[in-house]
Amino acid sequence: MKKRALLAATMESSSRPSLPPHLPVPVEHPSSLSVDAFMTKYAQKGLPVVLKGGASLVTDRPWTLDALVANPTVAHTTVETKRKVLDSVLWARLEQGPRVSVSDFVVALRDGKGSPGADSLYVHDVSIPLHLPGKLLVLTRHLRIPAYFAGDWLQHTPEGTMYRETWPSLFLGPEGTESQTHVDSFGSNFWMALLEGRKRWCLVHPDDMHLLYPEWHAGSPDVVFGVDLARPEGSPEHALFRHARVWDCVLEEGDVLFVPAGTPHFVQNLTQTVAVSCNYIDATNWVRASTALAHQAYTDVRAADLLTHLHRIVSTQQPPRHDRVPPTEPSPLPPPSMSFQQFKHPPGASPLPQSSFPRSKRPRSAYADLVADFESSDVDESND
Repeated sequence: MKKRALLAATMESSSRPSLPPHLPVPVEHPSSLSVDAFMTKYAQKGLPVVLKGGASLVTDRPWTLDALVANPTVAHTTVETKRKVLDSVLWARLEQGPRVSVSDFVVALRDGKGSPGADSLYVHDVSIPLHLPGKLLVLTRHLRIPAYFAGDWLQHTPEGTMYRETWPSLFLGPEGTESQTHVDSFGSNFWMALLEGRKRWCLVHPDDMHLLYPEWHAGSPDVVFGVDLARPEGSPEHALFRHARVWDCVLEEGDVLFVPAGTPHFVQNLTQTVAVSCNYIDATNWVRASTALAHQAYTDVRAADLLTHLHRIVSTQQPPRHDRVPPTEPSPLPPPSMSFQQFKHPPGASPLPQSSFPRSKRPRSAYADLVADFESSDVDESND
């Protein structure tokens, strides 16, 4: 890595500085944060922020483990699980676990079967529209999208277009489970609403990714990182990490976290947790997303199709005007959320396409598709 080599050369003869200070993630209250302020202070600058109590903008119904099991439609649904493997070369160092019903998973959790820990099974980023389609209405009837994130350009593409139907996704995490340092793909922003429990987050500035010692392994399409963010003391073999800009926070029940595109992050469940999450593209991450999709399009026709639709959407966007008369009435705070149905069917969205492509479970990186293309002419995305 050129950046890392240059930095190493400049500090070769210097004394060892201290570890990077871990800065707290900024905290805002939706009652005092307008959409414009969110865009200006955080999204456009690529900075994370916690929306204190923001989960009330997402749902007013319980999404606890007990509530999910009490709903027979959801309880009997079978979902995929993941398990952390420390020396894994897969994304977030998570390996595939067995498929289990939501009910069996929660009952085992409540009964203490399988001790809490990082290697326990974890229902991680399971797409509700793709993997629980029969339960979509039940799970999203009272789900709302906060106005801060509602301008998702993916929802303006034709139904069935890559990534359009992937979110929201569901997380059910036992105490102690982790996802190791990773970056969400295709240059997407994302937000997570924590509906039960507590999560520890550690985030690194996107421009400092090279200081995490990224690694690629033969036979794996994913990038993993040498630095273990679960170890705040660092390690001698990763000395350059001390120059990285790092944020820490504990996300509490009822909070929402915004994570800007390209941000490496480590997550640990401090208690049993339930969360929902959405990735999205809007004007604040368009440059990063379009660059990532352009690389991915070399080996994935679906990414090329998505990029074509997004370019059309961008061309119709009205540029901001600074000569407009300010509104006489202030915008309501907190900003009103959008129903899930409104979010999925925005005005002016594209009609159904004449043909659709297979949908992936999780975004693939450009590197993932490149490796898969060389390894097999028949790409299987079951490990995404």
